[in-house]
Amino acid sequence: MFFAWFTNTPAAVPNRNTLTAASAYFAAALAWLRKKWNVKRLLCEGGGEVNAGLFRAGLVDEIYQTICPLIFGGRHAPTMADGVGVRELSHATQLRLKSLRRIGQELFLVYRAQKKGWG
Repeated sequence: MFFAWFTNTPAAVPNRNTLTAASAYFAAALAWLRKKWNVKRLLCEGGGEVNAGLFRAGLVDEIYQTICPLIFGGRHAPTMADGVGVRELSHATQLRLKSLRRIGQELFLVYRAQKKGWG
């Protein structure tokens, strides 16, 4: 149900007003889930566009990242946060490592967002 809220949200477009509206839409949807269903924690497994909208809106508290020993690269390879991104490094979401676990050749990382939102 959560992702259904965002199916009509425009993909990240280099228009500040559209990006601000999409961010407000995410915040409103999460507020509705909390009020209607008492949702306090939500796992979002979105693609780079959805993730970017959540980062921009300052709604990301934690990131669970797995690092595998594979490199596939490419100009059109997906990233954690696609779209426009930030214009200045000082506007980036800042993370703090919360935990790290190694299993075989993979690393499982959990980061906590310190500075939220892309300003």
